[in-house]
Amino acid sequence: MTAPILQVAGGCKARQPGADDRHVSIVAAWGMSCHTYPRASVGLRYRATVARVGILSTTKSPVSMSAVTPLSMSAVTTSGTGTALASPAMSSLLPVYLAGPDVFRPDAFELGQRKKEICARFGLDGRFPLTDLVLPENLPSLPLREQAQAFFEACASLMVECVAGIANLTPFRGVSADVGTVFEHGFLLGEGKPVFGYTSEMDHYQDRVVPDGLFIEPFGLCDNLMLEGATMRFAPGVVRVESTDGDHGAAMEAFEACVKAASAALHRDTSDRD
Repeated sequence: MTAPILQVAGGCKARQPGADDRHVSIVAAWGMSCHTYPRASVGLRYRATVARVGILSTTKSPVSMSAVTPLSMSAVTTSGTGTALASPAMSSLLPVYLAGPDVFRPDAFELGQRKKEICARFGLDGRFPLTDLVLPENLPSLPLREQAQAFFEACASLMVECVAGIANLTPFRGVSADVGTVFEHGFLLGEGKPVFGYTSEMDHYQDRVVPDGLFIEPFGLCDNLMLEGATMRFAPGVVRVESTDGDHGAAMEAFEACVKAASAALHRDTSDRD
């Protein structure tokens, strides 16, 4: 019997030596085993085990493309607890979740429709949160925190229904991708679904970060390695195409290139299993 294992995530890997050790000590005091990220300076992984709590731990196997099974494309229905905002789905297309900060734009509905149309051209059914969520009928009357939770649950359900995700990872309100999009990217991967990403930002992450005395990842990626590393399980990496239409945030050219690559990968995978 072993102690339960807790993975400690955060920015402590960029800090000076000793930060990981403090996290390990705190977690160990509560009877758990602590896994921290490798320390950048020496590349070591620290683990402290306290066996006072006897609970077996489990781990997931790495995600593979062949593990993904396309779902049937039935039309979204309306129940007594929710209202469908989506149009009927097309049964010949593979459903993919369109993640990104596009939902915050004043032209979000129009932009979402344009991206869905591009998806359809490549045999994919783009599921855009603003138009494809199933939300409670009483949403406007709920307290704000409950409204937020309802949106979260609806987005999570929509992601589960899809076979893959395509994320707009163009920097948003800072040097990195939108934090909600990053969460969805990880959620999809955790559900065993391939994730693809795109951006119109051509500069490497390390060239955009203002030096602050902390470690800056030097890997020539578009963003944090945990973000691009997820896409590299299924593609060469995040698709980077500079926008020529002046709309850097929409990243339409990068989006179309990413959809084309994702479609080829997903349809090749389904053909291999047929």
